[in-house]
Amino acid sequence: AIEDSRFYEHGAIDLKGVLRALNKNARSGEVSEGASTLTQQYVKNVFVEEAGDDPTKVAQATQQTIGRKIQELKYAIQVEEELGKKKILENYLNITFFGQQAYGVEAASQRYFSKPAKDLSLQEAALLAG
Repeated sequence: AIEDSRFYEHGAIDLKGVLRALNKNARSGEVSEGASTLTQQYVKNVFVEEAGDDPTKVAQATQQTIGRKIQELKYAIQVEEELGKKKILENYLNITFFGQQAYGVEAASQRYFSKPAKDLSLQEAALLAG
């Protein structure tokens, strides 16, 4: 709900979100709001993960260019078609950085609550999502 509140309502690209971000960024004169969907963020996280500890590859995976964004969009469309929303969300939660060297919801659950993610209360799960 925080990262992509309309995740189940749009495809790999959220045109409404893109237009909203473009409008807000144009008014402020800077890039203050992104429009990446959860699927796009997942794809970017996979690219960063695949880069490993190579600083050049990490820089390529995170560079702010149109070319990288187009490549990300292309893969996001393919991922949506092949995996579906439920699997994308699962994969996203298992690769995303939650701070304090915790990558993935299971590691974050252990780091912050010292218990498995399946044992989190609704409030604890919501805190991690935030």
